[in-house]
Amino acid sequence: MWAISLDHAAYPPPAAMADPWPAETPIRLCAIRVEFQEDSVTGTTGNGRMGDALPDTLIIDPLPHDSSYFVDHLQFLSNYYGSVSKGAIAFSALDIYPQTNEGAYQLDYPMWHYNYNSDDDLLDQRLVELFAEAVNLAGADVNFHDYDAVLIFHAGVGKDFNIGYDQTPFDIPSAFISEQDLESYTGFLPGGITKGIILPESQNQQEVLEYGIELSLNGVMIKLFGNWLGMPDLFNTEDGSSGIGRWGMMDQGSGNVNALVPSLPDIWSRIFMGWEVSTTVVPPGLPDTVRVARFNKTSAPEAIRIPITPTEYYLIENRDADADSIQQVTLHDRDGRWLKVNHEGDIEVQEGFKVAVSASHYDFGIPGSGILIWHIDENVINEKIEDNKVNADPSHRGVDLVEADGSQDIGEEFAFATAGSGTELGIQEDCWYRTNRNNRDANGGALTVRFNDRSRPSAKLYDKSFTNLEIANFSDVDSVMSFTIRSTNTIEGFPLEIQIDPLANSSWQELFGESLPDFTTADLDGDSINELCVLTGTALQIFDSSATLIWSTPVGGARFADIGHQIDID
Repeated sequence: MWAISLDHAAYPPPAAMADPWPAETPIRLCAIRVEFQEDSVTGTTGNGRMGDALPDTLIIDPLPHDSSYFVDHLQFLSNYYGSVSKGAIAFSALDIYPQTNEGAYQLDYPMWHYNYNSDDDLLDQRLVELFAEAVNLAGADVNFHDYDAVLIFHAGVGKDFNIGYDQTPFDIPSAFISEQDLESYTGFLPGGITKGIILPESQNQQEVLEYGIELSLNGVMIKLFGNWLGMPDLFNTEDGSSGIGRWGMMDQGSGNVNALVPSLPDIWSRIFMGWEVSTTVVPPGLPDTVRVARFNKTSAPEAIRIPITPTEYYLIENRDADADSIQQVTLHDRDGRWLKVNHEGDIEVQEGFKVAVSASHYDFGIPGSGILIWHIDENVINEKIEDNKVNADPSHRGVDLVEADGSQDIGEEFAFATAGSGTELGIQEDCWYRTNRNNRDANGGALTVRFNDRSRPSAKLYDKSFTNLEIANFSDVDSVMSFTIRSTNTIEGFPLEIQIDPLANSSWQELFGESLPDFTTADLDGDSINELCVLTGTALQIFDSSATLIWSTPVGGARFADIGHQIDID
């Protein structure tokens, strides 16, 4: 059940990213159903018509594939994004065209015409043509100015999952069609069309069904809509290899639980989209205890940011593969009937279950539970996000999971039954928690789990420079976890806790006028007289009470941060 992987190399990732969709702006979505000219080619699934070649015994995404079937999938899309965005993403329209129960627009060509299974450039061209033909066919019924998002559901099965061989090489891969893609199209497009998505009616490939495995449309739909919203892919978009494994929806996590239950987006992606806010913690000289909560737990922050340089930092989150130790995930259809899946992949289903519209726990299929530490490099992200290559360099990813087991395995390829086999998409021991034996073994049988410049994995920066960061004393896996954090390179008496004095700050503003940059005041030498601390953009400067410069050091790009009355530099 868990061995089927999304084939990122099979379908073209977007070459250019859209700006993130503004939070709390309702999305108007329409979906268009299309069929192909009938054919008898054995290299495609079905004859080009909806429902053909699919068995009537399916539990996941069963027949009939009528209007209600697609509406239910769109409802799952709406419920998923409403949940993971904490209400920031909502839909004001989920419309299906044609507006008949079983109708579909008829394309001019058979299925194989849109994927000769030859070169990537031709595939890109034909996918854009398919999208353009579909919206033109629907143009008489749809005013596209009334919608923000356009999805095309075509007959047949997607070329989106890889089991090692392919009996139907001319099936059509799913795709996000970007504004840049549409600019290459020389034909007519209705007004209001800027970008869109191509999806199949089903992901139940014949070769997968032969193994007794059924797959859902949910995973690829959710992932590609993430692209539509402006989320960059976090796999290697140059070769399709994994970047963050099953730990995040913008990589293999979209295929979790037979693609029925896509995982949460990773914490960086949720912050990037404006759905989550991090709490910054500057490492103190003495160990300080920090708590981090699981998703939607309000008793502690859900994201901890530990700044190291102006552009490199660590992000910490607490993930949970098994909410409340229930050992299963429950999905419901529109009528309240249920389908349950446990960790062994066993499916229990209520009679009459149709299409899932909601899931009880989206992280059920991630590799494990505990604290995840992400190494973020905003230089890489800013340089490569426009081309959707944030994680295209495996040796220097923009969003990299620090795997606690001491071996960076995600994205690697290991032969079956060799060392590392089974770790390529993530394992439980990638998490940080008190009893992680793999971490202790990787550190010479250490008695405790810790993360610093000399541990394995190391807290060093990408250029191998020391961070002087130590994170230790991890708690057991729980809904709220804790750890201690400290700097191993501090000067006696620092960091210095001070009280912010708004009146004093105001008097300094009057002295310097409007030209005063970012500043604060503090009694740094213990004489009960505040010194002025100024960030000029290139340096930290200290002035005494007579406005005489007494100390300066370069700190480019920093800002002052108020961390509970402790003033430090971000």
